[in-house]
Amino acid sequence: MLGRKLGFVPMTDEELRESVRDLPKIADPDLIFFPCYENEPVGVAMMLPDANPLLKRLNGKLGLLGL
Repeated sequence: MLGRKLGFVPMTDEELRESVRDLPKIADPDLIFFPCYENEPVGVAMMLPDANPLLKRLNGKLGLLGL
């Protein structure tokens, strides 16, 4: 398996469920694409906002005041 040789570790089912559950909080549905080949989805492309400017203003700390 080439992926394992490069250090890739697949997500567990629980990690995937948690990621999908939190995604609607930050994702814009207009910026999620499912490329298809012969009418079957073969991948996903997603553009998410850059949180770095916000974290910079909060000095990297997401406490109660930051939220």
